[in-house]
Amino acid sequence: MKTILITLGLSCLGATSLHAEWRNTEWKLNEEKSAYACYYCTGTQKAYRDKNKWGLEHMEKWVTPELERISRWMSSMSFEEAKVDETPFPYYTLPLMDRSKAALTVLGERAASFGTYDGIELSYEEFIDDLKEDGTYSDAAVIENSITLAHEVYHGVHMALHPADEKKDATWFSESVPEAVGKAWAFEKYGVVQFNPTDYALPLHAPQNHYRRDHFFYYLGEMLESKPTMAYLTELDKESGFDNHNGLVWLDTFLKSKGEDIGLASFFPRFIARHAPDQQYFGTTSTGRSLQTEVAPGVPVVTKVDMEPRQIREVAAIHTKAGARFTGNWSNLADPDRIYVNILEINKAERMHETRLIVNSDVVPKNGRYIQPVFAANSDAAKPLHTRVTNLADVPQESAPQKVSLAMETARVEISLPACMAVGQTVPLTINSPLTAEEVARVFGSGPARLHASAGKIDDNVTNYTAPAKAQTVTFSLNVPTVKGSSKMVVLPPVNVSAKGCMVQLRAGEAVLTYNAAPEYTEFSSPGRSERIYFKANDIAMYNGNWAPIPAQMKTMMLGKMTGNVTQSIGSGPSGILNGDDEFGIHNMPKIFSERFSWFNLRNTLAMDGGNAKLEPAPCPDTSKDCTTTTFSMDGHAVPVVFDASGRPVTVNFAGQIMGFHYGGFDIKRPPGW
Repeated sequence: MKTILITLGLSCLGATSLHAEWRNTEWKLNEEKSAYACYYCTGTQKAYRDKNKWGLEHMEKWVTPELERISRWMSSMSFEEAKVDETPFPYYTLPLMDRSKAALTVLGERAASFGTYDGIELSYEEFIDDLKEDGTYSDAAVIENSITLAHEVYHGVHMALHPADEKKDATWFSESVPEAVGKAWAFEKYGVVQFNPTDYALPLHAPQNHYRRDHFFYYLGEMLESKPTMAYLTELDKESGFDNHNGLVWLDTFLKSKGEDIGLASFFPRFIARHAPDQQYFGTTSTGRSLQTEVAPGVPVVTKVDMEPRQIREVAAIHTKAGARFTGNWSNLADPDRIYVNILEINKAERMHETRLIVNSDVVPKNGRYIQPVFAANSDAAKPLHTRVTNLADVPQESAPQKVSLAMETARVEISLPACMAVGQTVPLTINSPLTAEEVARVFGSGPARLHASAGKIDDNVTNYTAPAKAQTVTFSLNVPTVKGSSKMVVLPPVNVSAKGCMVQLRAGEAVLTYNAAPEYTEFSSPGRSERIYFKANDIAMYNGNWAPIPAQMKTMMLGKMTGNVTQSIGSGPSGILNGDDEFGIHNMPKIFSERFSWFNLRNTLAMDGGNAKLEPAPCPDTSKDCTTTTFSMDGHAVPVVFDASGRPVTVNFAGQIMGFHYGGFDIKRPPGW
């Protein structure tokens, strides 16, 4: 399909050509200059020539029309007509025997050459020796020789634009640009493109040899959306790349003219992200280093930092495989406890502002971090994070080598949701992780791991949730990529949206504690008694038929005494589970106990046998359905808990002392001024 698109692009370009169509596209074998003339050949060379003389006609039969097709193709892209002094353009074969070392140094991998006075010289070894007995080439030889011909014709195009460049030594751009043109022709005609081995760990302008940036110049055209791919050269080649800075100023200036904000410094990281995806593009100079965290069940965070800084050449990149390895048995943990993020960043750099972090196909914003959500399972990462770091100054020719180090952190993400909300109520979402607010919004506010609610609305920044206008049970879920390469739909504990409000009533012995959320206070009462005591944070009120005035000093004393008495009357067990909870107070005791004895909070506690507490079906104490139960160990004592369908505690049994929980709307009084 791509070949069709390129062909269509050719047909549409003629009306806007910068140059007229070529006056001449004809080529002719020059037998006088060919090795077949062999004026100074040795006897051995002449014998070799005579043995293979049959091949000259077959070579000419294929080469002549192929050169004409290439010339018409270049003419259609508005390339300047190739500069060759003779008409038709001449070509001929090189000497019969091996080339000299000097010639091979100049010509490198493409054993042919171009000169405005001589035309195209072709390699005897490639164009004669490669002929089969029937006078044809193999498919591979056809493609390779076709690339060679297009490469050499483009040299003629460039010499027509910049005659002075013919006398200059070959460079990475003077050979890689024609090589890319050859590859584009091969794709246009044969649907095949295969690039020379490339190594972007070497400077862009200093590859292993001059031909090995064909990959760069080919995909430069694709990224510029050039149609056909190499048509952009009509603009790039207006100026010569011989700029006294290895072509970096030439390339940077061109990219800025195409709308790149900071030219090559902006384009190069995007190019590496898109077209140098793994280690094979970093050649033998790549160290092949890796960075891996190892995470066991229940471990909240693991960090791995490079032990030694990594050297990056100027206008180049390094490659690292990164990933997390999860060990141990994760299947015993609830799904919400298996949500992690991998965080990759450049930990240190000599010139941080000149580096860019690239992970897979993503270019991370400057000084930013790459975040990957992952669902933990006992496995190595199925696909490594192909991590690259580029080193390039805004003024490319001022770039210099530097050392950098990478850091990877694998950390658990805890998403806390309220058990109950009033219809239409807005509450903050709590996501505990090492992520910044912007990173949370980016990871969980959009994309595959977006946090989703079955009703109501999560804001774009994933900071608040607004309940729906009708009472219902709302489920929250997110689709998390797994360490094994698939994805897992993680369902969080449901939220009960109530039209009656979210009051919590705790009953223990003769005490009845009823919690009201807005304003936040708790009523204490006992069945059969008219007295009511109300606790607010740092305040207290009493009712017994009338509201009784309480002096401030007495309020302080009563608050302290009642807090201790109520905790003691319920039992010492509950207070133990609240250690370190700064939110706990007598004014919110029912709510805090309800949260702390929920299945979400108890799911990682231990059972009496030392294993993880397990959830099992259980009959409900009231008329509701879908209750569950678990028994966990607290200081060696068994504590059975029954939960409702939302995972909220219904009963908690401390050695026969029962705490009962009820949810919904309750008729309690509100002290004046509260």
